[in-house]
Amino acid sequence: MAEVEPPSCDVVDSEALEAPQAAHASEDGASKAVKQEIESSFSTSLLNLCKNIIGAGLLTLPVAVRDAGMIPYLVSITLLGVLNAFTFFLLGWCSAVVGASTFAELCVKSFSPRVAWVANLAVLLDNSMCCLANCVLIGDFFSKALSGLLPSCVILHGRAENLCIIGALLLVPLSLVTNLALLRYASLAGLGATAYVFALLLKDFVTLSDWSTSGPLLNNVTPLRPDFFKTMALLGSAFMAHYNAPKYYAQLQDRSVQKFKMLVCLAYGLAWLVFTAFGIFGFALFGFAAEGNVLKNYSFTPEVLVAWLSMGLSVVCTYPLVFGSFRDSSGLLLRKFFDVSLASIQFRLVFTCLGVAFTVLGGVAFSDVALVNELRGAILSPCLAFIYPAAMLLRTRSKRIDGTALPSLPSHTLSLCLWRLCCYSLLAFGIVFGAMALLVMFMSKTDFSVLTAAYPSHRTGSWCYACT
Repeated sequence: MAEVEPPSCDVVDSEALEAPQAAHASEDGASKAVKQEIESSFSTSLLNLCKNIIGAGLLTLPVAVRDAGMIPYLVSITLLGVLNAFTFFLLGWCSAVVGASTFAELCVKSFSPRVAWVANLAVLLDNSMCCLANCVLIGDFFSKALSGLLPSCVILHGRAENLCIIGALLLVPLSLVTNLALLRYASLAGLGATAYVFALLLKDFVTLSDWSTSGPLLNNVTPLRPDFFKTMALLGSAFMAHYNAPKYYAQLQDRSVQKFKMLVCLAYGLAWLVFTAFGIFGFALFGFAAEGNVLKNYSFTPEVLVAWLSMGLSVVCTYPLVFGSFRDSSGLLLRKFFDVSLASIQFRLVFTCLGVAFTVLGGVAFSDVALVNELRGAILSPCLAFIYPAAMLLRTRSKRIDGTALPSLPSHTLSLCLWRLCCYSLLAFGIVFGAMALLVMFMSKTDFSVLTAAYPSHRTGSWCYACT
């Protein structure tokens, strides 16, 4: 997930890769930079928030259906969709209470300037995983595309070769650029690429999916597997856009709590619909052979090539935006221990070369983007989507803005005790969710090759695609 464009802009950057804005906190944790606030209309904010949530991360959702089963997938995606929407709203509400417009500022004003490093560390971890996921996707898309376009040029068929070439020729130079405004607008292509992939999968779902009793769909309805918690982690990563809640509230034109609530409900409702459909479409097509990146299941055809290249170029344009936030948050933490000038050319050059090399090597080592998103969802989603919002609500519930009354919470007639119970429940859910998701990642995994052989998803006579 890439650094998110302010809601006032026409687009925001891709999800699979969307990363939060770096927490620009000073030594004492409070933000000193004065930023121009540009108001955004409701429709523009809605478009940006939808794009913030819905990104390349949806490519992993067919695996989520495979791991959990149809009914558990529907239950978990509904539960996490509702909870993530609620906690996203709570962060906006807390921002209204304390007068914050960024996540770092919200942390400082809710707790203490001493906790600003927590915001920067969380951003650093999330950005690093987003950069790693981007590199995995770049390796996926370009190795598949170039193998079909240039079959005789064997050197361009491997992930490692492609990633090293693209890293040296594109990722490093683009990450060194100081003004990334053009890349932000270029990421508009990511919206079109995501829509194209969804349409491609929908078309194939209608014409090729197997609903017979011997097919994968009807044989994966209510399984009981520990892999269910991997699905929870993937969904937690997919719905996570919480770093940007304070900014969306602060820049919403004619903002009010009720208007922000409507914005969140519409955006998360659309995201839930897209995620639910995409996961089912992908699993219906490829069954238990579904890859962590569902586009890897396709073989070379002209329409699939368009999907590979458009998504690949979109991720390349997204990477520098994510990396810039990663570099800034890393520099702010390093400055506490070393004499580091974030604006110096030497720091930018050395950190960029080392950082890109590290993520490129990670992209070579990891070939499954779902694994990266599972780790991100297991570690960061519980903190950002449940633990932090609940803790901030507990801290800000008694605060006032310039002596004025608190904005209303939904169902504000609930007693204070019930709100506290809600917060503690969110805290407990986040801890249990994260612990179980991490535990399952280290347990023995289900061998889906047996199920693939038992319930194949192939259809003879269909146009060229293959489960690999």
